[in-house]
Amino acid sequence: MTEDHYDFGPRPVPEAATPKAPAKAKAKPAAKRKPNSAAKTRAKTKATTKPKPTPKPTPKAETPPEPKPQPETVNRGGVAGGKIRAFVERIERLEDEKKGIAEDIKDVYAEAKSDGFDTKVLRKLVGIRKQDPAERQEEESLLDIYMHALGMTPLEKAIAGDEA
Repeated sequence: MTEDHYDFGPRPVPEAATPKAPAKAKAKPAAKRKPNSAAKTRAKTKATTKPKPTPKPTPKAETPPEPKPQPETVNRGGVAGGKIRAFVERIERLEDEKKGIAEDIKDVYAEAKSDGFDTKVLRKLVGIRKQDPAERQEEESLLDIYMHALGMTPLEKAIAGDEA
């Protein structure tokens, strides 16, 4: 047998016979492209300008902050929001004043204590002076009756001391 009769499988197809995809246009490298006029201007500006320093804030005189604008109050369900706000603000202001007065009273008691006075007795005296005179007299009478019933009056203590 001759070499012509051997089967070596399918023969390769010549390149001219295969369909090719259309060739894409290659982009020109950046160095070969001509810059347009805007690009030239940006390049010149970038090369010649220095970055501007940020201005430092100048110290301003202390001014009180402006009050916040109050939101519009709405009447809902027959309730006037403006009136409610006014009442609440007045109560808050008075509460602050009350705290300040309570601190002042505390300071007065501390001063009295440092001068040697008994603060319990002082508080009792302040309470008695607040009472209506008729109310105070009634309370003292009841206190005397209760003390007598328990044998705590000075006369009964003296009698009990003599009998012992």
